[in-house]
Amino acid sequence: MEQTQKIELLFMDDEPESPIIQNCLIRLRQAGYTVNYVETISEAIAAFYHHYYDFFILDIDMSHVAEDQHGDGVELLKRFVSLHNQAKVILYSGAGTVGHWFDAASVHCAGYIAKDESIEDETGEIRDSITLLMEKIDQLTQKQFPENECNEPEGQREAWLLCGDDALLLEQCEPMLSALPYKTVTLNLTEAANSELKRWRGIIIWQRQFPLRSTTLKTLDRLLMASPCPHVVVGCDGEDRYRDSILYIANRQPFRFIDRTRPDALQRLQAAVEKAERWFGQKEIFQADNTKLQRLHITAPEEYLASWQMED
Repeated sequence: MEQTQKIELLFMDDEPESPIIQNCLIRLRQAGYTVNYVETISEAIAAFYHHYYDFFILDIDMSHVAEDQHGDGVELLKRFVSLHNQAKVILYSGAGTVGHWFDAASVHCAGYIAKDESIEDETGEIRDSITLLMEKIDQLTQKQFPENECNEPEGQREAWLLCGDDALLLEQCEPMLSALPYKTVTLNLTEAANSELKRWRGIIIWQRQFPLRSTTLKTLDRLLMASPCPHVVVGCDGEDRYRDSILYIANRQPFRFIDRTRPDALQRLQAAVEKAERWFGQKEIFQADNTKLQRLHITAPEEYLASWQMED
């Protein structure tokens, strides 16, 4: 996986002596990546302002460092995306919670890889989390993002598609969706995947959980790869036992990813549909939670703030 062009990475983790981190840094550098390693959130913020990085690789649990005990990698992800909506952030962590999985996907995290994750391919070869991390970087480096393909006349996108294999579950969504000024068509997953995806204003996939079977994954891939033209909103049950399928979806970057077990899940679905209607054909812009960020000491370095004030 040798790199012909230097890709620069900012890697943040609060356990530099961890064998997996040491091994990861060695293998990334051997593969040709330029890696700048930091141990704290404040160091990562300073690095963000001082230098351009192609990718940011962030740990989630930063509690091993005193100054970061109230911060985590997902909050930093939100900050980076709010500062630059095309920042490519990959979470590489062993301590993520269900809430982290959904939150990260909903702010367009470029990838989410668990440190203990591994995949056995068809030949029986085991690809560990470090291999998966490098594959994710390579995949995102080569990915071409569509520009302005979704700015079609409104009439050419006739309705929102609501799909899933549990008819009763889909019926629970329909009263809320019917209150919106958009027509909704309901199909099962197979019918939805076989439809002309560009015709939809947006796609909602609403399931309790997704079995990791090849047929299910192929169907999911076809639907999720349509995003952002049209945007895809996914809802499923946020339970630890479904981690593998949840991370599978998170890594395919849905527009919004909703934990169906939350009491406000349908309200979140409504908000996702309304937001998606305003964000066709461009990168979404997020606003960071300034109050929370102040508690994390996430601010621009003082010398930069001073220079900006002088320029004004």
